[in-house]
Amino acid sequence: MEAVHSENLFHLNFEMYKKIIRASLLGPPGSGKSTVAKRILEKFDLVHISPGDLLRANIQKNTDLGKQAEAYVNQGRLVPDNIIIEFITNHLQDLNCASFLLDGFPRNVTQAKYLSEVQTLNTVIYLNTSREELIRRIEGRFVHLKSGRVYNTNFNKPKVSGKDDVTGEDLIKRDDDKPEVFAERLKTYEQTVKPILEYYEKEFPGILKTLNDKTSDEILLWNFQMLKKAVRAVILGPPASGKGTISNRIVEKFDFVHISPGDILRSNIEKQTKLGNKAERYVKQGKLVPNELIIKCMMDHLKEVHNKSFLLDGFPRNVTQAKSLSTIQQINAVINLDVSHEVIIKRIEGRWIHLKSGRVYNTGFNKPKFPGKDDITGDDLVKREDDKVDIVAERLKIYDAMIKPVLEYYQQSPGLIATFKGSTTNEIWPKVEKFIVHPNNHKAYQVIVIAENDSK
Repeated sequence: MEAVHSENLFHLNFEMYKKIIRASLLGPPGSGKSTVAKRILEKFDLVHISPGDLLRANIQKNTDLGKQAEAYVNQGRLVPDNIIIEFITNHLQDLNCASFLLDGFPRNVTQAKYLSEVQTLNTVIYLNTSREELIRRIEGRFVHLKSGRVYNTNFNKPKVSGKDDVTGEDLIKRDDDKPEVFAERLKTYEQTVKPILEYYEKEFPGILKTLNDKTSDEILLWNFQMLKKAVRAVILGPPASGKGTISNRIVEKFDFVHISPGDILRSNIEKQTKLGNKAERYVKQGKLVPNELIIKCMMDHLKEVHNKSFLLDGFPRNVTQAKSLSTIQQINAVINLDVSHEVIIKRIEGRWIHLKSGRVYNTGFNKPKFPGKDDITGDDLVKREDDKVDIVAERLKIYDAMIKPVLEYYQQSPGLIATFKGSTTNEIWPKVEKFIVHPNNHKAYQVIVIAENDSK
């Protein structure tokens, strides 16, 4: 009964995260990589990307790349890195935001570095199986050459002895599976894979998961912990739409990292960093901080987040920022809060803020503990000049004009945006919460928060 309960819990949570996995599966010959890949693909609905499959497909279709690769294959030579990399990168670009599992790629550190330039992985799984176990497994291994399917007389027998399950064609024992040849292959593989693992450990801390002598069942169970940290979200909403409150609830409920350009800028200004000093000059003049400074500040911070789930609050604010963001991080959820101008203007009349932190209060529904004082610091709250009704109406007009191109940009990825209408935060929040837990029940799947500092 307990096992059934755990399985149900797994499926409930996995539905939210399963569309944003960018994983590579690595392992020595005989590690069971093919079996593990097959089970992960069946369980989690990822796109399977195999260099061997792409190579065979291009050769069969007689593409330009296929012709180049076939010339090496016919000579019994390894296909060069540049051709393999082009196969993979072209295929990845066709996938857009789809989740995928790279099977046996990258094979060396050169391929790993090229891959990072076109697609940032969020998981690298390394099957670390002992040499003794590998040799035991390899003794019973047979393959179907045309498809690459692998069988083993010890634990993965074909339905008919010596025959491929799909085509019925003969299985063969590869020459390089002979004990003395296999021992040399292992030695070569270990020398090749070590720099790859070191590269990912150093450049992308946290994404490498080494599994020592794990069964495929244990690996599937482990994947639940890995997958639940892959959300890349943004939230959009006009000033006083309740974005701040919705963001706080998402962060608290689902344990996302909260990323706000305002918070990051204030931190840089306080620490007197080079970026902070530049930004402070604009702030003191009452000017907007330029796009290039905002983008630089966000890009640097996103690199530090690594493989954690996050919620972007207040970024991107325009298409330039949205496009820059897409070059280093694919967003997989955009939450758009749609609150009428009439409701917003009514809210704004009771709004007060704490300037240093950006915390927002409202005398109508989110009063401070002490009138006119910030709950945490006790500092005075202020009424912003741009919270006057006529100025708010103009701000809303500007926001609508600014955000329309951003929404149009994200609409190019079908299902990315989820829009929620309502008059109060308490009315909107249950819909947002339900969407995050059960995204497939909504037309959209992904999340972004864009807006000015708003009321609760």
